Amino acid sequence: MSDMKDMKLNDDQLDGVAGGAIFYAGGVSGSDPKAPWEVINDSDRKIGDAKRGDVVGRFDNRDDAMAAASRAGLSQTEISYNMVENLRK
Repeated sequence: MSDMKDMKLNDDQLDGVAGGAIFYAGGVSGSDPKAPWEVINDSDRKIGDAKRGDVVGRFDNRDDAMAAASRAGLSQTEISYNMVENLRK
């Protein structure tokens, strides 16, 4: 395991790494009240048309958002509104 800390990804491998996070946007201005669970791009690369901090998808429940994130190879980590705002800076 100790030799894992020295492993690095080359550019081709890095292109395959996706970022993402789950955010509950209920009550946030501009969110979709019928689909308050959002999958957010938390990486510096584009995922589809979504750049860092953008919504990758919206869902009416947490389970569907987590499943969509998983299918897309994205993280299922829930983040706060402050974290979303920081991603968008």
